[in-house]
Amino acid sequence: MTTTTIRTPKYANHLTKRERVILDSVGVLVDGETYVISDRRNEPHEQPEARVSIIEYNGTYQLRLGIRGNKHLEKPSYFSINPGEWVEWCWITIPISELEKLKEICKRVITGKTSLAEVLE
Repeated sequence: MTTTTIRTPKYANHLTKRERVILDSVGVLVDGETYVISDRRNEPHEQPEARVSIIEYNGTYQLRLGIRGNKHLEKPSYFSINPGEWVEWCWITIPISELEKLKEICKRVITGKTSLAEVLE
């Protein structure tokens, strides 16, 4: 697993208000040995959600997901490949019922001149 230098986050220029999208789960593999997990089905329920907004960065629009909710740590124990060798390190699971909400958020700023316009029609 490749590590990076810790940097100062860039300021997010929000073009829309942050809207709540309910998530099923979020999992982040931190160091090849620890998961940070927020899962709606865990007891007590952790209630993961995303605060979604459109931001502008260097003249382009971006969809920003800020993740919230209770979380817990786990050691990976159900794998067939060493977690330190996994290509993916973050998983966000969005229920199908929330995709329409995401589409509407994007449609507010997407025009015929953007590359995503044809996807959202």
